[in-house]
Amino acid sequence: VKSLSTDTMPEDVAAAARCASIYWRDCDRSGRPILWVRNKRKDWYNVDVKVQRRLHIWMIEWGLRRLPNTTENTTKDTNQKQTNQPEDETKQQNKAKSSIAREGDNNLGEGGGDGSFGGWTSGCSSSSVHEFIIVADTHGMSLRQMMQMRYTKMLIEVFMALYPDRVKALVVGPTGIVLRKMYSLVSPLLPRNVQEKIHLVSTKPESLSPYLDKSKIPDFFSGSNKSHDTLLEQPS
Repeated sequence: VKSLSTDTMPEDVAAAARCASIYWRDCDRSGRPILWVRNKRKDWYNVDVKVQRRLHIWMIEWGLRRLPNTTENTTKDTNQKQTNQPEDETKQQNKAKSSIAREGDNNLGEGGGDGSFGGWTSGCSSSSVHEFIIVADTHGMSLRQMMQMRYTKMLIEVFMALYPDRVKALVVGPTGIVLRKMYSLVSPLLPRNVQEKIHLVSTKPESLSPYLDKSKIPDFFSGSNKSHDTLLEQPS
């Protein structure tokens, strides 16, 4: 698959997805699928945080429905864990997830094409897997882009508040002095279980070796795998 198919997405979400900044590709050493977030690919001059939020939820729901240990009601078990949130906020989050999930159900069908949104393979996950890994690539991001706090807050909310039991780890890299300093200011505000899932790494291949076989580490993390940029369409 050499292009990102957006035919099944809502129109505004599809428009945000065309830069190929988020996709599923490969699995970790335990068979968990990996969601890659390529932040540099986003059109930062025209980023709509609300649309980006819908895009990230849509992609996660798309992936969860392909896990063998997942039922149609993939959001119920994660919602039950949100007991520390105000009731109104939890209801709003549930409503948003359900709405986006229905859009996916209405459009994906049974044949959705496992390769349509990345290099997902049916043999990636075992019958016991119900979690996934996120790798957020910060390579080439400017200080201005890193300081987009509304976007950063949205990512943490989507990944860690809406899917606390689904995200096994959020791997962020490369992380220089600025990003590490920013995280040191934000991390005390995060629950301990969330902090434990966030890992700041360098671009050295060994930084991803706990999660990926050597052959799967991409070239933008100094690995040998060059398939990521040929798998998806290039941003215009």
